[in-house]
Amino acid sequence: MKLTDSEIKFIDNYLKTSGVEYLDIRYEMTDHVATALEEKEGDFYDEFKGYMVLHKKELLESNNKFSRIARNKAFKLLFDNLLSVKGLLITGTLFGLSFFSV
Repeated sequence: MKLTDSEIKFIDNYLKTSGVEYLDIRYEMTDHVATALEEKEGDFYDEFKGYMVLHKKELLESNNKFSRIARNKAFKLLFDNLLSVKGLLITGTLFGLSFFSV
């Protein structure tokens, strides 16, 4: 079966309301689900419901895993930038400006 744009948007909205917040992760999961459903024949909504009954837990666990990895990378990048020479100079300058402006 070939999925329509509205069916793909339905999958995307379903994943979004299920807690898949990051757009890149949701895009990949939408593609994954759409590809699996295109291999099936029958009514889209019946096939989608059956697929989600079997695979929703796995998809949400993958989402949590990838979200945790992305969050850890973001914090590491933040701390690496704050502890760099440039970051320390900017932080010191901002602290000094706020201290002297009072």
